[in-house]
Amino acid sequence: MSRVFVHGLIALALTPLLLGSSECQPVVLFTQSYGGPGTQQGTAIATSDGDYLIGGTTSATASTSDLLFIKTDAHGNQIWSRSVDGGGFETLRSFRQVSDGGFLALGTTQASSTASSDVYLVKLAADGGVLWAHSFGGSASEDPAGFVEMPWGYAIAASTMSYGPDAVEVWLLRVGFDGQLLKARVLTQPGGGSASGIAPTPDGGLVIVGTNGQGPSNTHGEVFHLEASGAEDWQEALAEFSAADAVVVAPDGSIVVGGSSDATGCTYYYCYDSGHIAELDAGGRILWQQTEQVPRSFHGDGLAKWIWDSSHTILVEDGGTIVENRAWEGMDGSGIMIYSLPEIRRYSAAGALVNDQLLPEVDVSSGYGDPFLYASALVPTGYGEFAITLFEDSPKDDGTHQPTFFKLGSDFHTETSVAIPWLTPVSVAATSDGGFLVSGGEPDVTLVKMGPNGETAQAP
Repeated sequence: MSRVFVHGLIALALTPLLLGSSECQPVVLFTQSYGGPGTQQGTAIATSDGDYLIGGTTSATASTSDLLFIKTDAHGNQIWSRSVDGGGFETLRSFRQVSDGGFLALGTTQASSTASSDVYLVKLAADGGVLWAHSFGGSASEDPAGFVEMPWGYAIAASTMSYGPDAVEVWLLRVGFDGQLLKARVLTQPGGGSASGIAPTPDGGLVIVGTNGQGPSNTHGEVFHLEASGAEDWQEALAEFSAADAVVVAPDGSIVVGGSSDATGCTYYYCYDSGHIAELDAGGRILWQQTEQVPRSFHGDGLAKWIWDSSHTILVEDGGTIVENRAWEGMDGSGIMIYSLPEIRRYSAAGALVNDQLLPEVDVSSGYGDPFLYASALVPTGYGEFAITLFEDSPKDDGTHQPTFFKLGSDFHTETSVAIPWLTPVSVAATSDGGFLVSGGEPDVTLVKMGPNGETAQAP
């Protein structure tokens, strides 16, 4: 188990809560770091008791990695820490609090950093005790895409290279609350394919999305709809998608899929994808779909815009959809990236594009040296606004990255931006007091608790 130390600053701000109260309530602001021997990486979530849980990895050497979990109170004070050693090299893909108050973590485990990987599932009690940890896999590698809690246990979508007729197939695992495998099945498709997202349906079933095919071209999106019994209800090929990256299911059972389309063709040495989104009804019929129009040139002839990776897709109260894509702007003939910015788009319930905003709002006409950013997290505040964290992909001259927190209005224009230079990677969560929790870091994990308007304590 890694030794964890804490340092940081705590402050209180008298800020009206966003819950409609006109009274001033104390909002806790703090900056705390958590570290130990080696390197720690992680991000945090808010828990049902008002505390926070960090999930990540701890590595004493470059060839070792264990899962790491740290529980803190609302002021960032450590309550407990737990490392989980799977006997090899472990990575964390996702984690969340589940209905019994404990926590479920999904990742991979390998005999070494270069060996084949298995799906790794860990259950923690509310007090941090490890209830069970199990791996699932075969002779080759398996790669988990996500999990959801169901009335009978946990459903995991993954890609498998060990089972099925093709090199890679979509793999569904049904695991009981005790961690025991109930059933595993391969969802076959001609040419094979990989899983990228999973969501529950209102009737107790499941939707899994992925990409059919293995090559750089001639791929398309795929949707699998399964009944509560686990039987496959229907399967739909999404021909307009070159990849399906994310899925959300609305209360009426309709399915929104975000991804990319390669309909744009190629310019110079590059094939440019466009962001693509579609809504299907509960029976798999496509209701509408939209592709971002490209090319759009900012820098002159031969320069195009490439939008891809709809990794953050959320539904909003009016029935519409918010999608964040990465926007690659301006490649010249020698293959030089001029800049890359995220783009956030809002669609109506009928699929019409309502708003389209590049982030951050900068002058994109200056050419070389512009930002090279992507969005690492996007959350709604619940009040018609949004919070998003951007991460600078390329390090600065001093080796650091430059994450930035943005609070956006309902029209996506920036209301507040706060640079947080010591975090990498970075994520954001809305908190019960109307503030935000930004987390990340390497070699130590850092939590930054912000107020509703981005107020922060001083950096450690």
